[in-house]
Amino acid sequence: MIKIKIALFALVGLTITSCGNSSTTTKDGNVNISGTIENAEGKLLILEQFVNNNAISVDSSIVGENGEFELAMNSDVMDFYRMRITPQNASVFLLSPGEKVIVNGDGSDLNTSLSIEGSSNTQLLWTYYKEANEFGKKSQELRNQAQTLTQDQGDQKQNVINEFNQLNEGFVSFTKSFIKDNVGSPAVLPALGNLNIETDIEYFEMARDGLKESFGGSNYYTSLNNQVKQFKVAKVKGKMFEPGSEVPNITQNDPSDNPRSLYDLRGKVVLVDFWAAWCRPCRAENPNVVKLYNKYNKDGFDVFSVSLDKTKDKWVAAIEKDGLVWPNHVSDLKYWSSEAAQLYNVKSIPFTVLLDRDGKVINTKLRGPALEAKLKEIFGY
Repeated sequence: MIKIKIALFALVGLTITSCGNSSTTTKDGNVNISGTIENAEGKLLILEQFVNNNAISVDSSIVGENGEFELAMNSDVMDFYRMRITPQNASVFLLSPGEKVIVNGDGSDLNTSLSIEGSSNTQLLWTYYKEANEFGKKSQELRNQAQTLTQDQGDQKQNVINEFNQLNEGFVSFTKSFIKDNVGSPAVLPALGNLNIETDIEYFEMARDGLKESFGGSNYYTSLNNQVKQFKVAKVKGKMFEPGSEVPNITQNDPSDNPRSLYDLRGKVVLVDFWAAWCRPCRAENPNVVKLYNKYNKDGFDVFSVSLDKTKDKWVAAIEKDGLVWPNHVSDLKYWSSEAAQLYNVKSIPFTVLLDRDGKVINTKLRGPALEAKLKEIFGY
């Protein structure tokens, strides 16, 4: 689920009604909020902007005797704001430069009583909050009801569970439709918080793509974009070495500073071998790899060696001493921070991946007799 802190995306229930107040503000600012808040006379109304998950005050107003108030600020971009009397008695807005917003409601409960004109994104935000709040209340009622039923009332309890599942499915369906219908508005961000990226990645990608133009410069968009990227990388790594899967390309420099690419070896059976001069088990395995290379290279077997060394001299010396005669040796000399090792999620060495002629995984971690047996199976001798 998308991780955005503060009560910004708390499920705030809001009743959206028509608004008849057409008064204008006199405060300076390219974003203005005015209207009437009943039962709040003399109280301080604060407008806050969310900056790095912190609520920063940008304006305030003492509510007048008749409930009138005026708030204003200057802004160059669309962003989330909170209007509050206390942190608990507050409402969240999604405001754009140039908006003149009219708000009416009851100061005893800013969460549920407000009506709004002049901000379509805030109206969308409140529409979702309202639905989410109603879902929260109904689901809690069903949970409470299920807890009061005894084991002897199993049928009744199952009926309550079924009703809860139906309610949950309906809310998830509403959430997905809300995102799909409003992908260009940041109002979809709280909706993502009620989906599971594991099963609903398409909606996270849909929101990311839809918000790139309207909200691409915000920290919220960056957070969403990074979350999608991290999930996809983790998913690829999780399935990377399943037989028949395709591994990502590796392109790094050889000891002569010439770039060598794994994908250039397509058409051959290739052993991708992560090793290092300082790795004793790797060095102990090298004679076996040399023997198999010499035996099967003429039939289309090759080795692509990726070193996790830190110094070029030790890397080259180990290649020469161990007689690693194949030309495909690469390293960025970054030790465990090797970009290739990160890409392949390598946690220990030696680590090998055997690829077929199409570049698809045959198996991993083949060493010694196991590697020899698999190559004998492939080449027939």
